[in-house]
Amino acid sequence: MKETVRAIIIRDNKLLVFFRRKLKDNKYITYYAIPGGHVEENESYEETVIRELKEEMNLDIEVVDYLGKLEAYNQIEYYYSAKIVGGELIFGGEELERNNYDNYYEIRWIDIDEAINSNITAIEFIKKVVEENED
Repeated sequence: MKETVRAIIIRDNKLLVFFRRKLKDNKYITYYAIPGGHVEENESYEETVIRELKEEMNLDIEVVDYLGKLEAYNQIEYYYSAKIVGGELIFGGEELERNNYDNYYEIRWIDIDEAINSNITAIEFIKKVVEENED
């Protein structure tokens, strides 16, 4: 089973996501994805999410809390809340290399309400981070 780690980052009531559009079965599907990626050998989950956000978005993050995991499609996704501690938001990594019209990635900050009402995975974890930020 593949393991991935994802970072839920909320700032100013907005969630950091990838907007995705891809061609599947001769139709375009669109959705939002939480940034993160696959665990490499001898790498902790925290190390993975820190590395992935640096590669994909040029951001330095601090892991705040483990939120839980979701299992689907022969994959386990581990979710963490995180905060940005440095870097400048610049698109990079494998996603930039694979980016084209039929496999499109775009970094976006979306309103929390939009995220919660969308088809994004991990809604329960997003809500948990929002509640923690209110305290």
